[in-house]
Amino acid sequence: MIELNSIKLLFVDDQKENTLNYISFFTKYCHIVEVAYDGEEAYTKYKEFNPDIILLDINLSKLSGLQVLEKIREQDTTTKIIMFTAHNEKKFIDKAYQLGILKYLLKPVTRDELKNALKL
Repeated sequence: MIELNSIKLLFVDDQKENTLNYISFFTKYCHIVEVAYDGEEAYTKYKEFNPDIILLDINLSKLSGLQVLEKIREQDTTTKIIMFTAHNEKKFIDKAYQLGILKYLLKPVTRDELKNALKL
């Protein structure tokens, strides 16, 4: 189990206002927080930042969250990835789990749900 206050977190969401709502929460519980707003930026920050956990939306520009997940899994099967999305379609859920995510959180997500999801 990772200690919450030592987590390096990458939060990926294309909705900047949504991201801003969560930043103060994440910085309270995580050691370092990085943010990306599109799929290409997410993959670049993943390579540079080497996060412990990625919270990843599906609906992103440039690369979808599932495409980012596939690219990461091609070289890394150990980074903990949690999908954080409004997509409730079975095909997305099944594909994400097939690619090795830990959890699939449906938006809107409460702060308690997030905190519990980060306790891995």
